[in-house]
Amino acid sequence: TQFKVDDVRWAALGGAASIDRQYMKPGVSWWPQEYITDEDVEFACSGDKVEVMITHDTPQLPGPIILQDRSTARYWPEEDRELSYHNSKRILKVMEKIQPSKICHGHWHMRYTEDVELSYGTVEFTGLDCDTGSLYDNLVLVDGYGNRDRLL
Repeated sequence: TQFKVDDVRWAALGGAASIDRQYMKPGVSWWPQEYITDEDVEFACSGDKVEVMITHDTPQLPGPIILQDRSTARYWPEEDRELSYHNSKRILKVMEKIQPSKICHGHWHMRYTEDVELSYGTVEFTGLDCDTGSLYDNLVLVDGYGNRDRLL
């Protein structure tokens, strides 16, 4: 979905693969519909370029970002890692089409900000923590122009 606030174009693309679905209950804490579909990608790619993108998951990146050393991926089942990989590849496909300069996601449950070079330029990534963190770690204030200010 795309929308405009003042003169800034935004995009939102939900969905993620629950890497821990082995511990979840279908229809209660995990749903097969949580993945981004090809139809979701097609719809998202049909929009214009945007300044800011909001997602739950993060895209599959060509290089490591700050969290790679903290990765727990090796502990999760191969099938779930594959589902997660394909979901994040879909997000990257959308990003390369609509070319946001900022992206905010929460799937990793860890607060960080890092600039990442993609094929179309530098993108500022912001990850948000989970509910157990501080308000600062769970919230980013963004004005209508896409400028991020930290909540102190």
